[in-house]
Amino acid sequence: MRKIVGLKFSKIFLFLSLGTILIAFQSCKKDRSSTYRAASLGISADDCSPFWSPDGTRIAFDSDRDGNCEIYTMTADGSSQTRLTNNSAEDTNPRFSPDGIRIAFHSNRDGNFEIYIMNTDGSNQIRLTDNPARDGQPSWSPDGTKIAFISNRDGNFEIYIMNTDGSNQIRLTDNPARDGQPSWSPDGTRIAFDSNRDGNLEIYTMNPDGSDQTRLTDDPALDGWPNWSPDGAKIVFTSERDGNCEIYTMNTDGSDQRRLTNEPAMDITSSWSPDGRKIVFLSDRDFDEEVYVMDADGSNPVNLTNNAPVNATFGLTPVPQSELALDEIPYKIVFESFRETEGKENWEICLIDADGSNFVNLTNTPDIDEMYPHASPDGSLICFVSDEGKDEKSKRRNVYYMNIDGTERIKIAEHAYQPCWSPDGRYIAYLPGEYPRYDRLMWANKGLEIYDLETKEVKRHPNDEISQLFNLCWSPDGKWFTASQEGAANIAFKTSDKTKMFLSATGCRPDISPDDTRLAWNVSDFSLNIGTLDLDSPQSNVTDHRMVVACDREHEIYHVDWSPDGNYLTFSYWPNDGNQTVSFPAPGANICICDLSTGKWTQITTDGKHNKEPDWVPLQVR
Repeated sequence: MRKIVGLKFSKIFLFLSLGTILIAFQSCKKDRSSTYRAASLGISADDCSPFWSPDGTRIAFDSDRDGNCEIYTMTADGSSQTRLTNNSAEDTNPRFSPDGIRIAFHSNRDGNFEIYIMNTDGSNQIRLTDNPARDGQPSWSPDGTKIAFISNRDGNFEIYIMNTDGSNQIRLTDNPARDGQPSWSPDGTRIAFDSNRDGNLEIYTMNPDGSDQTRLTDDPALDGWPNWSPDGAKIVFTSERDGNCEIYTMNTDGSDQRRLTNEPAMDITSSWSPDGRKIVFLSDRDFDEEVYVMDADGSNPVNLTNNAPVNATFGLTPVPQSELALDEIPYKIVFESFRETEGKENWEICLIDADGSNFVNLTNTPDIDEMYPHASPDGSLICFVSDEGKDEKSKRRNVYYMNIDGTERIKIAEHAYQPCWSPDGRYIAYLPGEYPRYDRLMWANKGLEIYDLETKEVKRHPNDEISQLFNLCWSPDGKWFTASQEGAANIAFKTSDKTKMFLSATGCRPDISPDDTRLAWNVSDFSLNIGTLDLDSPQSNVTDHRMVVACDREHEIYHVDWSPDGNYLTFSYWPNDGNQTVSFPAPGANICICDLSTGKWTQITTDGKHNKEPDWVPLQVR
């Protein structure tokens, strides 16, 4: 997915978002008229991280077109697109060696992100780093003897170098901030990088031994992703100083900063052709993320990958309620909402019919915030989280359940997040807080615990290393959990043992259909996909990806949930200055329903009171 405000995912941030290093351009804004274009109902893919070969004949990139991120190459005109890697993990950020014989990249195929190299035909894939921390963003020195990379092995992301066989790993930067995106100058005398050490993301250079670290940009907006021109005279980079992410160039001393692109879409991650005449970059101006090339002055942009979805179109804006037979849907929806209670605004849990009627505020507690509701499989109970305490020091996020009418709330866990129900309704799984302090961020958790409603006992999941999860979902067959993991995309792990695998569905917030055969998830801030799910297949466990909902770039879509009969999706929809995270504001947010048989979707709430996190209640009301 694309950007993150608070936390919104993009495949291009798959590794970057492992730390706040480049949560950076997660805030890149995109404004697009609702008349921009009709989205397509069909297969969608994102193509990212383009980088030129040293002879200028090929471009390496990564793509999730086959279900998960893999490395590809193509000729400089976009033809002969060839897949080089093939596994169920995420392979991203390819970089050609200076002699054009090898490609470095990072992959989480062995459980966490490490640096690998391979031949340019995909053969002889070799792991260079072997560390329980996360290593990524490789960059070759111009003489081909060294690779610069980033790692959080010493607590936060810093820049390191090593020999090309993985030996002699040396740390270059050392500060409490996050440093990333190293890029060698053509003569090998400087390394450009970005860092948030001075409060926001800026571009710096340093000597290859880490000395003489010099700041080049100084702007209140975010500047990052530097790459040198082949003559060493300029640096191309990305900035959001003019309201959204665009491509810029500057001299290597930071002077003469010029904007090259001017699109309401996101333009990012650029690199020069070896002759200096072209710049390749990533853009989502054609709805999904594609690789483009333009002249070095920003003119003549051309889509090289052209992987936009095709097939029947659907609208990017909600239709009137009258176009869906909402009164025939026999279920209710529970959701969180920030609204006035006894003269005071706070988060409450609310219940409505599928047509938006019969609104009920279930919690009605002006001094307590209740959020993240999930209905039990029989529709009789709701589990949720509650923020309690008068200030940040005393506040805690606790897990409760209550009757469907809001009565008899029972606390089951303190300092915990993201509860969900077992398919038989006997258990509630939740995520214990990682740190003793209160933290609103939804991924501030480690481990998983399961509460038994009958015995009141709590059982710890056998995998204690599970951490930084959100959108926890218990599969209808009871065998699996799915979730998004901060910095590691979508995952599935067994309820009974330590088995864990990545889902071949790039994005975030996976939700399993009631019959266990399909997965819905956010593939971007603006679109929802569904795919065929087979958790017995470790390779390509989510196939037949199909975009089913999309909105214009002035809005965002999140929090998808399947209806009990599998015929509808509910989700949140708001103007794109809102935030998807639990307890963060999303002004203008409303609850929507999509009829999967027609592709039409509509808002069922209209007051815009930060209505988020909808969950179907399997309660027959008609």
